[in-house]
Amino acid sequence: MILPRPSRLFLLNAVLLTTALLVFLLHPRSGHVSRDLLRSWLTSPPQQALCPSPHVLDRDPIEHERQLCHTLPTIIDDFKAELCYEPELPSAFTLRVWRGDAAACEAAEASPDPSEEPSLSDWIRRNRGPDSFILTTDGAERIDTQWSTYEGNCSYRFDVQLHNAGDVYIRSWLAYERYEGFNEANATGSLPWPELQLRPLLAHAVLLPAHSLCRSYIPSPLNASHHLAIPGSPYPVDDDSALPACSGQDPTRGTYVPHHPLDLLDSPIQWPAPGGRRIGERYRFVPAGCKWKHAGMRFANIEACTAKRHHILSIGDSHGRQLQDGLIHRLSGLPSVALESGKADFKNGSVGNIDFFFRWAPFGHLFASADLLESDVCAYMRKHQVDVLIVSVGYHLAVGHPTAVLLERTRVIMDAVDRCFPPRSPLEERTPDGHGIPHAHSHQKPSAYTGPRVRIMLTPAAPGPLTTDRVRRDNRHTTHNRLRYWSDAMVPLARWRGWSVIDQFALTAPLAWETLVSDGIHFMMTDAHEALVDEALGKMGICPEASTSVNARDLHEEYEQAS
Repeated sequence: MILPRPSRLFLLNAVLLTTALLVFLLHPRSGHVSRDLLRSWLTSPPQQALCPSPHVLDRDPIEHERQLCHTLPTIIDDFKAELCYEPELPSAFTLRVWRGDAAACEAAEASPDPSEEPSLSDWIRRNRGPDSFILTTDGAERIDTQWSTYEGNCSYRFDVQLHNAGDVYIRSWLAYERYEGFNEANATGSLPWPELQLRPLLAHAVLLPAHSLCRSYIPSPLNASHHLAIPGSPYPVDDDSALPACSGQDPTRGTYVPHHPLDLLDSPIQWPAPGGRRIGERYRFVPAGCKWKHAGMRFANIEACTAKRHHILSIGDSHGRQLQDGLIHRLSGLPSVALESGKADFKNGSVGNIDFFFRWAPFGHLFASADLLESDVCAYMRKHQVDVLIVSVGYHLAVGHPTAVLLERTRVIMDAVDRCFPPRSPLEERTPDGHGIPHAHSHQKPSAYTGPRVRIMLTPAAPGPLTTDRVRRDNRHTTHNRLRYWSDAMVPLARWRGWSVIDQFALTAPLAWETLVSDGIHFMMTDAHEALVDEALGKMGICPEASTSVNARDLHEEYEQAS
């Protein structure tokens, strides 16, 4: 057989290149060079774009036309499923689920409007669809979501970008039908409870294997003094020492990855284990693009946070109360996690020079009433010169109120605080003798109290997958997709008004299943609670930002000078 001219040229070039390479490798003076070259070539890590990192969240969109799809066996006859991914890019995948019967799909889509607000109802129909599914991943990264993309015709697509290399196990359940995953029509509290079906969709957990050239990210041990690092691989895990501090007003985004093996083997933190099953220390939250560097971190210099006087006021629901109790526990320097948060309408505590006070107002009624606003909120903040205000009101509103009520109540709360302490004009901000608490980095002393220096809004926490009689009896409509939508709406609204935001939903959703070991609602005793405390301390500005490797005396002196 005679090869065409392009093929003959290709073979000739290949022979010449191979001959030149052999001459180079066999030359006695090039032995060490050739060995190093081959070792580098054979062991070089793949391109950065291929291997995921928890420090980088934003990546190119998934190109579905490049994916290979595999049909998955389902155990619900009404639905079919497939898993799609690029063989050379296993750090992303698509799970697609659809109804196999067109008539059943038409009946599902014909369900009554899920909202009395026409625009929202139309949005739900176009973007959410009548069915909701739960998707979780375990292994190299923990994900728990119901936020799929509706493709129409009862087809749902989960596009998942993984942020850590390693094996992941994918599972899925049918959660809701007939728009019950986002139903708030009429008076929500009078509607039947949207039953969480929690029916397994897939016959087995699906293993998506790691790329052979990508290394898993392993966070540092919680207590860095408990290990000694020696030189190892020429390609170390990601180094986060150069990242900026997570201290801005925007929510901190990130990923839950497995704890360091040393922490799993011999934890420096005392974790509870109700029923013999430990809730926490499975996955640790790793911020993306920044690093928590404040002295309130575990095994840092906690005393530096409580050296100066601050007054912290929390108003809202039990999630806000548990955050306050977690802050007190952390700043007390205890080697354990907070175990409980006693219910109380009023709750206070002190650590060093930090005073805490919690006021129960789960619907934000203290801000909605002019009389209560002045007597219970404004007067208290003036009397105690509250430095940090934390508000958490979304979860209870979701039980029986539509989205419009949440958005209006959020605006009412921020307007109320502005009525207590009217914002200063830009001219007043620039005037040397203008009143008010200066910026945290300013050295001038305040001449008059003008309101909390830091105002923090918490989005609602994610709901646990509860199917108990109590939830059914209360007609709770705290579904995953509703609270996800509410959180996404609250963040820009609060940020536009100058408030800091802790996206409690994003920090808790991946660990929602862990709450079933306790009450299915709260996240105390879980790794998510640790992340919430870290995030709050980073935004409150009461702790100096410094490396934990700095000794306590230097850290305290640095904070004294900055203050």
